[in-house]
Amino acid sequence: MLSFTPRVWLCFSFLGLFTAASSLRAEKLFDFSFDGKGTAEASGRGAKSSVSIQLFDIKGAKADVRGPAGSGVSGKTGDRAYDGTAADDMGSLATFGPSAVTNTPIQELSSLASYTIQGWFKTEGTLPHSVARLVVCSSPDKKHPTLDLMATITPGDLLFATYNPKFDEAPANVRLTWRSFAHENEWTFFAVVYNGEMLTFFSGTPASPVTEKGKLNYNAGATDSPDAKIAIGNHTNGKRPFDGWLDNVRIFGSTTDATGALTVQELEALRLQDIKGQ
Repeated sequence: MLSFTPRVWLCFSFLGLFTAASSLRAEKLFDFSFDGKGTAEASGRGAKSSVSIQLFDIKGAKADVRGPAGSGVSGKTGDRAYDGTAADDMGSLATFGPSAVTNTPIQELSSLASYTIQGWFKTEGTLPHSVARLVVCSSPDKKHPTLDLMATITPGDLLFATYNPKFDEAPANVRLTWRSFAHENEWTFFAVVYNGEMLTFFSGTPASPVTEKGKLNYNAGATDSPDAKIAIGNHTNGKRPFDGWLDNVRIFGSTTDATGALTVQELEALRLQDIKGQ
């Protein structure tokens, strides 16, 4: 049985039914499928932003760090994934690892009243640990990232931390810890959803539907990240690599209402879409 234990700050955990993906209420801001070629990956598949994320190898040089054909969630030939397995370890224990970071500040991440960060990960013979980063949205002039999805020190946990200046630079004003990531060498669907009043975690696998894993009241208002960059598979500073694969990373959001928060039905539609390779 899963259990959720409050921590020093505020700890909480992550989040199936079917709805056609085309009926999503939320605006899709970014969608990185990692199905392309070359040293950059453009946001696409109907996303508002077409910004490219730059891919870097373990030496910090631009490189195609995608896996081979069929390495993505669906296993189909045209489906590839971000491949971070060249890292020598997870997070703070690693001395090197690849990364994917946008070159320019992303205005679409500012003033979000609601949002959803969603994607898939698969580890390489280990559990996520040691603050390895999955998805980070960070402004260089801020003390802390605005949105930060990472592994915890405890193997198998994921942690979502969000920071808001309303809390006077508190080191971590909201933390949601989810102990449902105890999977090795298996694709795991993840989503963290903020509706303006509450943060919720969801998870699933190719064989199991999306389910809610935990939630926490949080009503600090909109995001404050006018010049944030997006990093996938590492921190924006390149020092916290994720040793594994990531695929179909999406960010949804709204600056006006709660429609940036996907429902469990909408998340399940994305899970089904991805495992079918659509």
